[in-house]
Amino acid sequence: MELINNNFIKLSKIDIFLEIQNQENIAKLNFFQRLLNVILEYERLEKVKFDYIYMSIKDLLDLNILDLNKIPITRNSLFNATLFAIYSGEVEVAQKLQKYFYKDKIYKEEIPDLFNYVLEHSIDMNEYFNGERKRLVYSNTNNKLEEEYIYTLDKLRVKRVLK
Repeated sequence: MELINNNFIKLSKIDIFLEIQNQENIAKLNFFQRLLNVILEYERLEKVKFDYIYMSIKDLLDLNILDLNKIPITRNSLFNATLFAIYSGEVEVAQKLQKYFYKDKIYKEEIPDLFNYVLEHSIDMNEYFNGERKRLVYSNTNNKLEEEYIYTLDKLRVKRVLK
């Protein structure tokens, strides 16, 4: 499980299985079992298999399912944010971020001043230049998986580009 940006987390099926296995809270257990059922039904009907889904942080907060401070960002998101900082001429930010490259996962308390920057700029640079692709997002309101964009590209447009 990982934070992708300020709006979404990424969950693998393994994350969901672990939540079900280790859950003592009945409401949380029911939520993750329902989520797993939706995923398995979607795979069966669409005849596809996938490893990850995305879920709205707002849904998680509304349901009081997970503590966001315990969900990490990954090295990949850190790399993407660093590349974006370099591309947009924010060299100081890139230098601060590169100090954490040795870690697989980073939690908010480790880089409180840069954490939001990483979440806001974690898009893969290929997607930034070539266009974002849709991802499967679980909608708790509709209790189904839907294809959606998870980044807000218009907020990311760089005004200053390195030469």
